[in-house]
Formats: sequence, C-alpha cells, structure tokens
Amino acid sequence: AVGAPGGRAIQMSVAQVILNVVDHKMGIQEAIEAPRINRETSTIAVDNRYDSKVLEGLKARGHDLRWVDLPIMNKIKRISA
Repeated sequence: AVGAPGGRAIQMSVAQVILNVVDHKMGIQEAIEAPRINRETSTIAVDNRYDSKVLEGLKARGHDLRWVDLPIMNKIKRISA
C-alpha cells in the first residue's frame, strides 16, 4: 500500500505511483522515487528531476509550468506488511 501526508496533491501523487508500477512495470520503491507532476492550479508543477526537454516540450504546447524541488514532490510512503 502507498499513502501520503495531507494536502491536495495526494490523489495525483498516489495515482502516478500506481501507474508507474502497473503501466511502466517499476518496482514500488522505484515508482515512489520517480519524478512526478502536479496540477492544483492553472500552473503545472514539474518535478525538477525531469529532463529540461520535458519542460520545454510542455511549454511549447502552451502549458504554464514551474520547476519544483524534490522534497515538495516526494512525500509518498510505502506501507509494508
């Protein structure tokens, strides 16, 4: 199981971890540590671990973006049995 501390980004963060495990065949820890994006407002928060080409590509498509540091995006925790 995975979870995250309070805030509006919980659903998107947990969903991205689950998608990484299911769709990209990552292990749970790898999925937790993978970069993520979040959109709570009109601005998309992009984990600064993505390659700058990702940011450039999204900007070229008209998205309003900002880089965010890892500690902001990486609050997912794995719950072991």
